[in-house]
Amino acid sequence: MTLCLSAVLIALALYHYDQRQKTGVPFDTVLDETAVKVGDQTRTFREVAFYVAYEESQVDEQARVYNPQNPEKYWNVHVDGVFVRLAARNACAQMALHDEIFYQMAMREKITLNEEDRRTLSNYQKDVWNDLKEDDRIERLGVSKEDIDATLERMSYAQKMQLIYAGMNGVEYEDYDFSAPGYENLLKEWEGEINKAAWKQLEFGSITLSYE
Repeated sequence: MTLCLSAVLIALALYHYDQRQKTGVPFDTVLDETAVKVGDQTRTFREVAFYVAYEESQVDEQARVYNPQNPEKYWNVHVDGVFVRLAARNACAQMALHDEIFYQMAMREKITLNEEDRRTLSNYQKDVWNDLKEDDRIERLGVSKEDIDATLERMSYAQKMQLIYAGMNGVEYEDYDFSAPGYENLLKEWEGEINKAAWKQLEFGSITLSYE
């Protein structure tokens, strides 16, 4: 009897959680709102749209393995104490903040992209744009190719700075990923801020994806 009651309560909680998530606003309505801020520099959702598309794509791959018949359900699964939908949103915001910090570090250190870097970046920009054009995902984001290209260029600077900084400290590149201890210590040295209120408006799992 107790087990049955627990199952009912869990089902009700998931139902009400799912209903709350359906109130997310369309992404194109928040494009000019601040997403992250580092020092006196801000990045809008237009400038971090790629991260949203990337994170949804990554989780969608997991979702289709978890439940091929109904992958949308995976977004409401509870993993490690948090719903997948919320974990994806948090990871996306953290990635955007992480790369803005390393981008600013690169600008401060006058890091440049060499010819090989530029060639790699150009190829990646083309690949990303072609991927985003599939299934109308770019239309759902409401951003332009120039917006995406600019984000990917800043990412290139950030990644190069991360590689250099990791080498300077005698550690692996991954030690300064957004969830790694090395980065957490670095974060304390910067005035980084995530606009949580704005991010909470977004319903991850249905921004660039459609399971209909």
